[in-house]
Amino acid sequence: MTDPLILPFNGKSPKIHPSAFIAPGCKIIGDVEIGPESSVWYNCVIRADVNFIRIGARSNIQDGTTIHCDSATPATPNGNPTIIGDDVLVGHMVMLHGATLEDR
Repeated sequence: MTDPLILPFNGKSPKIHPSAFIAPGCKIIGDVEIGPESSVWYNCVIRADVNFIRIGARSNIQDGTTIHCDSATPATPNGNPTIIGDDVLVGHMVMLHGATLEDR
C-alpha cells in the first residue's frame, strides 16, 4: 500500500478536513475540498485540474472511483465543476465527470 498522493496543481492545493479519512493509494490533485467526516476509499482519483471539486460532510467515496470536472467552453463559460453534497454515498468504481450530486 502506498500513502495517499495529495498534490497541488496550478497553484491550488487540496483542502481536506482533519476528520476526513483518505485511504492509502488515493490520488487527490488540485482544487479539491473534502468536508468533515467524509471518507475516500482505496485507489480513488480526484483530479481538479480544469475546474473545482467539492465533497461535502459525511460523504463516502468508495474504492476505485474517479472524479473529474469540465473546463470552460463557449457553451459553458464556467465549465462544469463536480459537486458532491453532504451525506452522499458514491459506490465502487463510479466515474463522475462535471456532475452535481445533491445532499443525501
